[in-house]
Amino acid sequence: MALAASVWASGTIGVDVYGATGANCVESFSRGSAGYSLVSEPWLPVLTTSGMRSCGLSGVFDPDVIAIATGDDLEDAALTRLLLAIHIAATECGLVPQEWVDVHRSGFDLFDVHRPFWQNPGMAQFAKFPGAVRPLVSASYRHAGRGSTAVNVWHNASELVFDSGAAARLLVVRQQFSVGGKQPFTTAAYGSSPMSAKTSVATIRPFLWLDDGRLASSLAATAALSGTHPVGQFWFTWPRHARPADTGCPSGVLDGLTWQSRSMLLFRGGGDIGPGIMVCDGLRWPEFGDVDAPLEPVLVPHTIYCRPDGSDRYVPQRVHPERPAWHQLAVMCADPHYPGGQSVSRPTSPSGYPRWRLGGLGAYQAAISGPITASFPVPADPSGLRDVLTEMSLAYRRIGSVTAALAKAVSGFAGYRAAIPSHTGCQAELEVIAADVATGRLSPSHAVTLIEAIADSTISQAYQSVAQVRPVAAARVAVQKPRHHASKKHTT
Repeated sequence: MALAASVWASGTIGVDVYGATGANCVESFSRGSAGYSLVSEPWLPVLTTSGMRSCGLSGVFDPDVIAIATGDDLEDAALTRLLLAIHIAATECGLVPQEWVDVHRSGFDLFDVHRPFWQNPGMAQFAKFPGAVRPLVSASYRHAGRGSTAVNVWHNASELVFDSGAAARLLVVRQQFSVGGKQPFTTAAYGSSPMSAKTSVATIRPFLWLDDGRLASSLAATAALSGTHPVGQFWFTWPRHARPADTGCPSGVLDGLTWQSRSMLLFRGGGDIGPGIMVCDGLRWPEFGDVDAPLEPVLVPHTIYCRPDGSDRYVPQRVHPERPAWHQLAVMCADPHYPGGQSVSRPTSPSGYPRWRLGGLGAYQAAISGPITASFPVPADPSGLRDVLTEMSLAYRRIGSVTAALAKAVSGFAGYRAAIPSHTGCQAELEVIAADVATGRLSPSHAVTLIEAIADSTISQAYQSVAQVRPVAAARVAVQKPRHHASKKHTT
């Protein structure tokens, strides 16, 4: 314990992450005390009805707060997800969130020696091992760029450092959205087993929430998605007697929201140990088989689900840069059998029509494509939206069939295959049409007409791009595949 106490001696970990670097701008993590309270310290940037301000957990639930606004989409989603867990835990105790966080104030200390928030204090014994403590910039996805997380575009010696609030936000993001792969931690600590980590709970289960224009009421509406599901346990710190790479046993919704997917420990610096962070595999989320699959919507209801082709079972659906996230939300809204009641229409909110929001990290193993976010209005008529989405699928097939044939016809003609327009070029237009149908500004029958016109236009552009260089090939494809589509008539 003496070593653990020594590494928490007062020191510094750096300056505000937004721009300033160098020794002249160093800010003390302790701010004159031994800890850093996430309840009272202003570590949360928020947008309010009167502008921007920073606050702690005690003020983030105020009625004038519109949303978390850090400037980073992944941070916003991760912090909102944490606040949802607090709201659910408070409601279960019959308290408002402000009262609940005050009661549990000691559990939200970022630098408590024995119970640091969402950290494993036992890692302190390995702090002097070579390479165990790394600069915080190496753990931040905000500064990791594209590709493998092992290749950080901000060199560890760049002097880009974090203040207390930025370090806390980094911690919240990494506990929820860490990717899999080898972890930068010494093998002498826990052996080889924790070196290869599983992805975090929210990395393969993006966060879904309902936004009505005010953060507190949005969290209350989102919390209702858990229905009668078991509440489970809110995890403040690393579980006793648990080792990295152990598989845990979640019991309810709060477990899924506060699961510590990484074993981490922040260091303020001082003595022989510089400022930084230790990171390795955390408590692993169990891999549910087919028999236990129905548990997923019970333990993690605040995410997006889909049914694989030929299956009646709903499984979590990742976000992906080539999969329009707004379309995932629209399909969810139009599905009458979707688990959790997300397809149920809701009344218009005081600040405008309520919207579903989705936030996640596009990643596969250790490769990161970046944060992916989307929003879609809660539909007034889910059945009408369903008809429109069906028509969109038919349009995709038409465009895909023609462009694939054209691409094959010019496969030996360098440069023109990539120039052929595809259905992905229609996404922006189709998103507007779907949203207008959801809010009632556009009738389904009129939407179908617009979708057909967009498909016809895209196909015509594809023919024109090929006809400029291979007119015979374009003509042959045109004979084989009609350019225009006589669609079935739709009624409102």
